[in-house]
Amino acid sequence: MSEHSKIILLFGGTSSERRVSVASAKHLSAQIPAADLWYWSPSGEVLSVQASILASHDNVFDTDFNPEKSDLIGETIDHATRAVGGRVVFLALHGGDGENGTLQKKLEDRKIPFTASSSAASALAMDKAKSKDAVRPCGLLMAKQLLFTANDQGIGEALCKFQVSVKNIVIKPSCDGSSKGLAFVGSSAECEAWLQSNKQSKDHWIAEERINGRELTVGVITHNGCLMVLPPSEVVLERNATFDFQAKYHGVGNKEITPAELSPRESAAAQSVSILAHTAIGCFGYSRTDMIMTNSGMYFLETNTLPGMTLASFMPQQLRAAGIAFKDFIDNQVSLARARYL
Repeated sequence: MSEHSKIILLFGGTSSERRVSVASAKHLSAQIPAADLWYWSPSGEVLSVQASILASHDNVFDTDFNPEKSDLIGETIDHATRAVGGRVVFLALHGGDGENGTLQKKLEDRKIPFTASSSAASALAMDKAKSKDAVRPCGLLMAKQLLFTANDQGIGEALCKFQVSVKNIVIKPSCDGSSKGLAFVGSSAECEAWLQSNKQSKDHWIAEERINGRELTVGVITHNGCLMVLPPSEVVLERNATFDFQAKYHGVGNKEITPAELSPRESAAAQSVSILAHTAIGCFGYSRTDMIMTNSGMYFLETNTLPGMTLASFMPQQLRAAGIAFKDFIDNQVSLARARYL
């Protein structure tokens, strides 16, 4: 029996980033064709999906995945975990309960082997403010910030005051992926407009000082038993463009460069930020850390415990630049998962 026949590739989920998850699973499935494909639907059910159905799903970032002729694994993800048996769960999830530690805790409680970080590290990385607190003792630079919900008492005045103090701010969800809901605000009028359009939101938000510099992202993996930092990537935006969902997944208004065109000193500094954050947060297997390079140094932004694994995602780009075959990366992560409770 192939080792890959003992793998469950879990993708989808209920978060706003589930289409990214489907795209990641499509890429991963091509490398591990013997894996069982489990689709966690937006309604909460977990379905068994044929690889041919996933492979034929086009326009993954614009069209919801609605597989037909799929067998029910479980009415909920909790029910589905009882059917794992002795297999490894390879997590191709992004955002929400698939990345914030909720699912990881269920798997840990049942001693089910799974890829990537623990529930504690996943929860910590997903909370941008708490992950900053964890990384801050490493001496990394951090942007000024304001934490809030849209219906906080006096938030209008507080947000405008914060914007005036730093001039330009970035608003994003404090406990979810940054691609959805990302906003750039540079005036009191724009603050008020943002609050008006988000007044029904119950989400927690973080407003950060917008740091001007070069946008870099660096992956870290466990490779041959040791932590290995990958070559940095850079996002070069066109004038007035932002690295939002359209930019990240449709390539609108930006260019991604891997490896980034950095001096050896700059590259080492970026890689240092990534490995310090990976270690401070307690990541396992792999992670990817985003940062801004300025004349003053590297500013830590956030760490992703389940970064995208689509064909065009940064981690696969960086693995190729490092000369590591994607299949070898997958096999290594599965081996780590099998040994995580030993």
